[in-house]
This record gives sequence, C-alpha cells and structure tokens, in this order.
Amino acid sequence: MLYLVTGISTCTDPMSVETGTPPNVMFIDWEPLRVNEECTLHLCIKDFCPEDVSVTWTKDGEIVHAGVFNTPPSLNINGLYSMFSFLKFTPNTDDQGSKFRCRVVHSAQKERATEPQV
Repeated sequence: MLYLVTGISTCTDPMSVETGTPPNVMFIDWEPLRVNEECTLHLCIKDFCPEDVSVTWTKDGEIVHAGVFNTPPSLNINGLYSMFSFLKFTPNTDDQGSKFRCRVVHSAQKERATEPQV
C-alpha cells in the first residue's frame, strides 16, 4: 500500500434529547492506491443528530481543499441524519508514504475520537 488512510471513529452512546447522537464514520469502496491513477476515497457518516457536522480531510497533517466534496446531510427514516464525503485525487511518486485522514466533528461526541487504520 502506498498510503495510510484513516478515518475517525466516534463514541456510540444511545440517543438522548440533551446530547444528540454522534455519527458512525467508516470508509467505503476503499482500494489500494496506485501512482498516477485517479482515485476517490469515500467516507460514510451516518446516524447522527443534530444535523450540523464538520468534515475535514488532511494529507500529512495539512488541510486538503482540492478534490473534496461533501453531500448535504439527509434525514433518514429513523430520524437521524447521514451524509458522504469524498476526496478525489491522483497520487504521484512524491506522495509515497503520505497519510490521508478525515476528521469528523459533531456536537454529540463525548470522547476524543480515535483514528483506526483502514
């Protein structure tokens, strides 16, 4: 694998009126990245309330703006919100060993998030 790609995992306390529900965060459709081949990282952010959420992609600790697309949160039948975030880019040989992360911040998070390796 050319890169380390990580996402944020949040606490999963039961929903309550006072605190809301923190999102479940996971990468989907992830494949090993190849030099000079365009790829898209897909992040699913689901089952959170209230709907306000902040999503930030970084490469080696620097915020990435180019190639980022976030869908607006949509209300699910269960009364919670879900959304997706995408990072589209073409890795090159200078990027070898780079670390890509996606940080999701939500008001219902009670603990500091952890970053599992995908």
